[in-house]
Amino acid sequence: MNRQELAARLREVRLSVGLTQAEVASELSVSRPTLVAIEHGNRRVSRDELGLLAGCFGMSMNQLLATDAVHLNLSSRFRSLDSSDTETRQAVVLLNRLASITLQLERLLNIQSSPTNLFEQPVHSGRVKQQAIAAATTVRQTLGVGMAPISDISTLLEVELGFHFFRRVLPSKISGLFGFDPAVGPCVLLNEAHPVERQNMTAAHELGHFVSHRSTGDILGDWVRGTSTEERFANEFSYEFLMPYAAVFRRFRHIVELFSRFTPRDLIAMARTFYVSCEAMCRRLEALRLLPKGTYDSLSERKFSPRCLGDGIESHEEQTTSQPPCRLERLAMVALDRGILSEGQVSEMLDIDRVRIRFLMDEVLSSGSDDLENL
Repeated sequence: MNRQELAARLREVRLSVGLTQAEVASELSVSRPTLVAIEHGNRRVSRDELGLLAGCFGMSMNQLLATDAVHLNLSSRFRSLDSSDTETRQAVVLLNRLASITLQLERLLNIQSSPTNLFEQPVHSGRVKQQAIAAATTVRQTLGVGMAPISDISTLLEVELGFHFFRRVLPSKISGLFGFDPAVGPCVLLNEAHPVERQNMTAAHELGHFVSHRSTGDILGDWVRGTSTEERFANEFSYEFLMPYAAVFRRFRHIVELFSRFTPRDLIAMARTFYVSCEAMCRRLEALRLLPKGTYDSLSERKFSPRCLGDGIESHEEQTTSQPPCRLERLAMVALDRGILSEGQVSEMLDIDRVRIRFLMDEVLSSGSDDLENL
């Protein structure tokens, strides 16, 4: 790598991790004009400075200088990001790194991402709810799922729409992030510490952003208020996508007609049927005027507990059960199996230990019998 190539790489990586020239210059203990000269190839950078830069960017020297490395710049799409919110900035950097690694692995394995067949549908100012409902119905039709509950939204979107889902433990205030780049496609980072049902809602919310406003990154967190047109659209879209009105109404009416009542246990059963939380299902029934407004708040005041009442109902409520390996992990295991990457490189790339790597190898590459392998 000559000086100009190295300069371009350093600028590219700095932008990908969302750091300013002033911040990096401070880490190097040089002036900003000096860093500008480095990034333009007008000043030689020493080996010690490269080591400091790699640490500043949160990567090893090998990751920084690898000839096959890919460095996307999703960070620039989060224009409204608060520069003082360190935790959120780190989450954006993590999403960018995982998306870059995915693209790098695809190129190493000569695999092309499946292009999405969903056109962007910009949201107009009026009748946002109706637009969201229509869009959710269209996406369901495109996916061929009709009105059926969706048990595994992430795998469905990965296979059918070319999404990339990543799961990592994030600060509790962050539910997930969305970013899009034509080179890699739509990417979503979910908070692995959240219950599966909450992750499903987050995934549907970010799908709504992809449908309506994919050029801008999105962060779904506790502090986010659904006041913007895009947020209102994504919220309405997620509820209609996971809990279609027709399916919810039909199941609710069936219960009421059969038993002449609707109990908290029925609420739990419906939530589990649609793979959402009890709160999400109750809010949905309230919005559809099938239950009185304020029902869930009333249940909460009375210490309503899905776990206590859910005995005897097939359970997946409020569990952080392990998810199947995501596409990034599957790509990494194939690269390891083919000898393209070493175990140490995979460990460094995915930031996981070797015990986890061997578990993933068994999950992804277990072949079964010889007859099945031949088939």
